Amino acid sequence: MRLGNTSAAAAADLDDRGTVDAVPSPCVGICVLDRGGYCEGCLRTGAEIAAWPGMPREAQETLLKTLGLRWAQRGL
Repeated sequence: MRLGNTSAAAAADLDDRGTVDAVPSPCVGICVLDRGGYCEGCLRTGAEIAAWPGMPREAQETLLKTLGLRWAQRGL
């Protein structure tokens, strides 16, 4: 959700809670879990996807680093 009456540029800097300077979601719109339970688009687990909006910024940043490792392990 975005806050009402904001410009498109300002809205791009808001997360689902309306927090400015939020960590951008790693979602790329390919939301299908593979056999291992990882999203084919972002490599998050279902639990990580569900938790993302309520995670503190530090936890989101840590998860992004973890996702980088997952991608590297897959050679992508």
